[in-house]
Amino acid sequence: MTTTISLADARSVTRAGPQNATIKPSPGPFLGSNWAEAFALTLSSTERGFRIKSDNRSGGWASINELVSLGVAFAVYPDRKYLVVDLDLEGLTPEAAHLRTAAFERLRWAATCARVATAVTLSGRQGHKHLILVLGSAVPSVREAIERQCRSFGLDVRTKGVRPPLSPHRLGGSSTIVGDLTEAYSALNSPTPPRSRVVDFAKRLGIGSFSKRMDRVLREGHAAGGYESASNGRMAFALAAVATGHGREYIRAALKNPNNALGETFRAKKPHWQDAEVERLWSLALTRQGVWDAPRIGSRKEALRRVIEWNSSLDLDSWGGTSGGTDRGVCEALARLAHRQGGIDFSAALSVIAVGSGACETTVRTSLKRLQGRGWLKLIEAHTATTAARYRLVIPPQFRNQPLPRPSALQPIDASTGLSEGVPEPLDLGSDASRWGAIGKPAMLAWRTLDDTIPMSVDAVATELHISQTAARLRLRKLEKHGLAARHDRAWIRCHLDLDILAAQLGTSGKRDAQVGRLLARREARRSVRQLWSSAFRCFADWASQDDLTRSELPDWIHASIPERIISSWRIRCRTAPKST
Repeated sequence: MTTTISLADARSVTRAGPQNATIKPSPGPFLGSNWAEAFALTLSSTERGFRIKSDNRSGGWASINELVSLGVAFAVYPDRKYLVVDLDLEGLTPEAAHLRTAAFERLRWAATCARVATAVTLSGRQGHKHLILVLGSAVPSVREAIERQCRSFGLDVRTKGVRPPLSPHRLGGSSTIVGDLTEAYSALNSPTPPRSRVVDFAKRLGIGSFSKRMDRVLREGHAAGGYESASNGRMAFALAAVATGHGREYIRAALKNPNNALGETFRAKKPHWQDAEVERLWSLALTRQGVWDAPRIGSRKEALRRVIEWNSSLDLDSWGGTSGGTDRGVCEALARLAHRQGGIDFSAALSVIAVGSGACETTVRTSLKRLQGRGWLKLIEAHTATTAARYRLVIPPQFRNQPLPRPSALQPIDASTGLSEGVPEPLDLGSDASRWGAIGKPAMLAWRTLDDTIPMSVDAVATELHISQTAARLRLRKLEKHGLAARHDRAWIRCHLDLDILAAQLGTSGKRDAQVGRLLARREARRSVRQLWSSAFRCFADWASQDDLTRSELPDWIHASIPERIISSWRIRCRTAPKST
């Protein structure tokens, strides 16, 4: 059912009126005055506007009803619900005018496809148009990105004044609605679109959207997203900006916007510091975005399969020498940790990798650098004081298209300690018998290659391990010396001994358990220190919140436990933090 309303009193037309109304103009001193007032009241955030003189200056404020009755050119401040874009082609070359018009039409097309209500008005001058979009503020960061893209194409985003549809121009003439007046009025009175439509609109313009959490971080500050400091919050925001296709200037503008609490400490700094901070955030975000770029994995099953394939691909490379045996042991520890965490991207502490591979932390640190250089491993994110480093398993290009050996199941591992779960595997390169000073990892690789019943020649062992025959012969002789291999004619077969007893005989028994003990002791010590510092800061904050007249001396145990530089930073933090009321 369609309702017909009279606009003899334009104030009867409000945003709460029926949206399917057919407006019937009534006679007035100015032709279309009822229409003009209705559109002005709808578009304006108030019921007032300001007159526009012939020199394009303000002629004073008045009510919209008065301005319409006088028939003068006037403008209103558009409500935040609307995004008003002005197309001005004056003084442009034909090519520039074509590009700007194309950007205007592209904006209109994207809004139509995303079902965002729009209205187009002709300004009254040649080449001037206004596009009014009912966009709202459901996704503030996306709206800001849309406005910035409009400005980058030369389109003027009107926030401080726009002439309403059907209002007269300061140089004569009047703006007109493109299309039906009723449809345009209904479009401007449409409810604000939901978040999904705004995001769809932005995607059609090539703009990605932030998550709800990152939007909240930008508006409310780093604590809203669980970040420990404003610096961490800014870094997370920069990563989100790069991931969604926003540029360096968007990061700068968002942090400088006084409406965004995340940029409070940023805006308090000097301009040269702000420029350096934006460059730091931008460069780090680009670097991390590059190392995080990887093919999508559809399921956990596929992710585990890729870990097993990576572990099988290790047999295609040569692991010669003592360093090669160490690298192979570290690789197998990394594969087991990745398999336990469910994908090729995983976190691992240096001490845990050392336990899993049966080497000291210094040796493992050097080995990880070699593996990155050989293309088997990529560092995604370096470790911090509270988080472990994050890695990605990568198959080097020269081995990607080669047929893989038959994959074998990976033994479960405890991701917190690096110890094997269940019965230890005798072929584990991290066992005490495989350590330096005992059998060693290169010889254990040869022992794993041998068969219990079928003799293997030195040439076959060398071919299997991708090493020289001399290196293979030296490893086999070492195994023979300790009773783990025996000659059969001119070939070799594998023998079995209790590796724990062998490790005890060679003096390496219990080294892995001692390593785990040191790991757990350091972890417990760090936990105790964190608890101490947390308690000290709470005590310091309570002390700093007291009035100067009633404040006593800071407890001595804080000075004895916390470095003075940390206490100084706490003083600055508590001084700049807002006081609770």
